Amino acid sequence: MADERNHLYFFYKRDEQLMKRVEPLITLAKQGPFVVVDDHKKANIIVSIGDDGSFLQAVRQTGFRNDCLYVGISTLPSRGFYCDFQIDDIDHMAEAIKNLQLEVRKYPIIQVTIDGTASFFCLNECSIRSQIIKTLTMDVFIDDLHFETFRGDGIIISTPTGSTAYNKSVNGAVVDPLLPCFQVSELASLNNNRYRT
Repeated sequence: MADERNHLYFFYKRDEQLMKRVEPLITLAKQGPFVVVDDHKKANIIVSIGDDGSFLQAVRQTGFRNDCLYVGISTLPSRGFYCDFQIDDIDHMAEAIKNLQLEVRKYPIIQVTIDGTASFFCLNECSIRSQIIKTLTMDVFIDDLHFETFRGDGIIISTPTGSTAYNKSVNGAVVDPLLPCFQVSELASLNNNRYRT
């Protein structure tokens, strides 16, 4: 019984129009083998309803929990990277759950530590940027090996799913979401005879 995942927490924007669309999902969950809880700390399945941005918020605001599953349900006509279901297709969701036709994917996350104390996680990307109009200089290490001394406006470290976001806008490569890797993209790097990145 301890391994059974059946406590659902629904994460969504509490507006009247969306609540009307969510109610049938909650009713369906209660009719099945699920218990709907009001506190995400009591859940072992967190259901995000909205879009990919809502999914990222759900993961962040519930603490990047590795002891539960996250499910994305899109309120848009199409699904996203993190949303496997569309909210108006309840029959498809019910059938997938009933027949255990669910794919569980584990995406890499970035753990960021600042000055050895403050630590947080990122699912898409993390950026380090200069806040003033001055070139930023930093040593970049990968697997504890010095990669380069970077000079420029900043860098973006992205996960495969984050490769299509900020990373892509600075001409970073788009990476298959299932590849276990990170990507480093430079922001306005300084390259001349003295400095090379």
